Amino acid sequence: MKEKKIILLALILVFFSCKKEKPKVKNCTDNSFCTLSKMPLLNQGSMSLPGIIRKLSGIKVYLDPGWCAPVSVTMGMAGLVRETSNVIKFNNEFDKFRNFSKKYTTYSRTKQYGPSIYEVGQDMATDWKHGGTFSHLKTRAISNYVSSIRVCCGYQKGFRSGSTYTHTTNQDIIDIFIKRKPFMAVSFGVYEKNDEDIYSRSGGHALVLNGYEDGYLKIYDPWGKIYNVQFSKAKGKGIDGRTEVRHVSGSSGFVKSYSKWSKKVILNGYDYLYVHK
Repeated sequence: MKEKKIILLALILVFFSCKKEKPKVKNCTDNSFCTLSKMPLLNQGSMSLPGIIRKLSGIKVYLDPGWCAPVSVTMGMAGLVRETSNVIKFNNEFDKFRNFSKKYTTYSRTKQYGPSIYEVGQDMATDWKHGGTFSHLKTRAISNYVSSIRVCCGYQKGFRSGSTYTHTTNQDIIDIFIKRKPFMAVSFGVYEKNDEDIYSRSGGHALVLNGYEDGYLKIYDPWGKIYNVQFSKAKGKGIDGRTEVRHVSGSSGFVKSYSKWSKKVILNGYDYLYVHK
């Protein structure tokens, strides 16, 4: 009987001394579809937003003159926060996004997120009166958000900024999502052909790239639209070899509206922030 107890004790010690290898966490387990599913779709054209901006800034604005950067970044941060464990603290008042009630229209959601849109715009020095945000200031604001995130329990955080003067493929972006499942802010430029058949930038838009579907990339457009796009190698003087963005399916948003006649939509840059194990 004593021998049986000794053998049983030995087996118990062996069992607890063997460390089980934990499986590697994959952020996107489905090779055909992956998004931050809790990301809210907002609309920079919401009629409630100018009133919020007017009240908080003291600037007399009544229509959206170009607030795509703060609206899109707020969408992205909300998606990341709402799908990240509450053991992670984002600070900057982003943590409150987890407690936001469900709103059924882009207009009511935009009103709910309005004060946060204003704070994000302040962080990146958005021109509330005339519209527009400098890309480098948007990048700096997103980068600064990382420093205020408190991680624990095996989580890691980080920020990356991508230059896109060479061709970027769909798979390049999909690989980032498979590894990081980040919030990714993108900047698209409109390039128009002149009389000498040379393309030059004539405008732009800030959006969120929210994962992928069947090999295509999913866009959350602050016009209140969701659609899929394809990245391809651009051709033409002034844009040759860069990344052209083409609408594939879904709502008709910025990309489809500006990809016509003598215009092309070109990827100008991307920034992404991640928090995962």
